[in-house]
Amino acid sequence: AASGGEVSAADLMRGSPWLPVVDAGRAGTAVAALRFHADGVADLLRHRIGSGRFEPMPRAKAAWRIDGDTLQVAIVGEVLNALCAGLRAPGGGLALSCEDRAATPGRTRDHTLDEARAVLVAADGDAADPETARIRALVALATGRVPAGQAPPVRVERVAVLLQPGGAPAACRPARARPRAVQPQPRVAGDWIALDARRFDAYAPLSGSACPQPQARDAALAACRKAAGPGNAAACRSVGGCPVGQVSVLAGLPGVDAGWVACDVSADAARRAALGACRADLGCDCQVVALSGRNLATVPGPMCTSGRPLRR
Repeated sequence: AASGGEVSAADLMRGSPWLPVVDAGRAGTAVAALRFHADGVADLLRHRIGSGRFEPMPRAKAAWRIDGDTLQVAIVGEVLNALCAGLRAPGGGLALSCEDRAATPGRTRDHTLDEARAVLVAADGDAADPETARIRALVALATGRVPAGQAPPVRVERVAVLLQPGGAPAACRPARARPRAVQPQPRVAGDWIALDARRFDAYAPLSGSACPQPQARDAALAACRKAAGPGNAAACRSVGGCPVGQVSVLAGLPGVDAGWVACDVSADAARRAALGACRADLGCDCQVVALSGRNLATVPGPMCTSGRPLRR
């Protein structure tokens, strides 16, 4: 976006990891970065400016959601405990205003995603005036810093940070760009996912319907190509799907011309498998792009109504 305003889940996916805007002369400084996943989870990362490397923050968890046009991020951990609100900033950045929430003194155990999600739920009861929050998030822009090692965090009531998209080039140089081609199984009813590698959007319009996988694949590619527009159909990739009754999780990385799908009856297991396969092939970290074939940025499509029976 060229001006401030509504936060899009699709933009969050494409921009990951999001980096603080810092002075060019601060090479080597450790800052906090955020990587967003389509399943409402975010990774709090430590990035040393100029290194090209991103490391998970120890014992920290983050969750996110979009309320109306505002992004909300809850972070729980040793170094930072915060509730943040964000809006699009002019120039395509993300203006994030964070309210510090003191942690339990001496707490060193791992935090959980449920704790982070509970912070988001609790925020519903004491939310500030939306217009005041909007102004506060867009006015002050500062640098988000992370203390090195186990140094005690600096506590402030509120800090504002302007984040910029990082994307694959800033995060890693992939070792391998394409996974093994996955073919649909004609005798299997299930979903199928197509990925627009240019826009980093996923499409699975027949997800949840008892359709043959080839039909689900054709529908996904058709939906992707329609959304991509004239001249951009070549950006659409058939990346895979799962049988009915299993969860489909798609993992990928912005700027990489591929996606990795894993299946399991457990969403957590499928998530781990998809991320693991993506990381093993790329030699880079990855993110969840879609869960159960339903990307937050997916354009709704028609359900399977042909009634064509599966071949036995």
